[in-house]
Amino acid sequence: MTLSFKAILLGAVPAALAVIVVGTSGSMTGCSNLADVTEIPDAAGDIYNVLPDFDGNYPPQPDAGTGDDDDDDDDDSDAGVPPAYVRLAHLLQGGPAVDLCAINEDADEPAWQKALITTNPNGAAAGGLTYGQVSTKVTLDVGEEGGTFTFALVAPGAECEGAEAAAPYLTFAPVVLAPDTSTTLIAFGSTDAKGALGPKSIAYPDLPASASPAVASVRAFHGVSDIPPVDVIVGTAVVATGVKYGTTVGFPYAATNRTGYGSVTGGAADGTALVLKDGAQSLKFKLPEIKKGASATVFLSGKAAAIDALACIDSDPGAAPVCSKLSPL
Repeated sequence: MTLSFKAILLGAVPAALAVIVVGTSGSMTGCSNLADVTEIPDAAGDIYNVLPDFDGNYPPQPDAGTGDDDDDDDDDSDAGVPPAYVRLAHLLQGGPAVDLCAINEDADEPAWQKALITTNPNGAAAGGLTYGQVSTKVTLDVGEEGGTFTFALVAPGAECEGAEAAAPYLTFAPVVLAPDTSTTLIAFGSTDAKGALGPKSIAYPDLPASASPAVASVRAFHGVSDIPPVDVIVGTAVVATGVKYGTTVGFPYAATNRTGYGSVTGGAADGTALVLKDGAQSLKFKLPEIKKGASATVFLSGKAAAIDALACIDSDPGAAPVCSKLSPL
């Protein structure tokens, strides 16, 4: 089966690197929708951007002066510039094992990079990333002014372009990456569904540390199509309310917090309860320790009858992933 997709951008540029990228599903055969799900709210504001300390004028204009092709974004000036990092969360039900392709559209000579997951020197997944897994972070050189990247999911080790390249399973809208930042790409939905419940893509930036040293910053991605919006509670701390399917962002949906993180004072000790409240129903999971000063994402996937939950520490852009499958309480 060949799938094709397109993507649109949502988001603003708040100080906390807030950004959302949402993909729309293409056409495919399969069963009807599994549940009625409230549509993802529109986001107001400027186009997606994760470049810190910029004035929003992106891409940067050529340097004034000689008129030559000489600019600051050459090999010498980029030496020592920290890379950007991305990781992929594969929550697409029914989806095959996948690899990641990337291209920097702002490069002087843009070229696809293939097999970023299956040959990742930070921790390769030789057979590709399978459903329910989050990849090791992939290192990408972006230059001192950042770069606009397009990502595509393909078969493990597959070509990204040319005669031997097949159509990608899923593509992401362009993502602007800055040096020393981390971004999570999420594939979710179901290959057996259409419309709102079909295959989708979204990207969120990761906080390198909590909002303050006295708290842990925690968010949850809602990837379970047949349960309604949920409140996310860590211990007694309400992290977010009304988080809708396909997002991490709770009410009020037009707030400046577009990453979805909420604060847990003092952090969360090992064994702290993660509670997902859906009206009168509560789902509970046992969290690993999330220290104050750290940030973490819980990825929810599967179906209401068998929800999978995976918690990953987000702190430190280039750090090795620390992910734990959560047990029900």
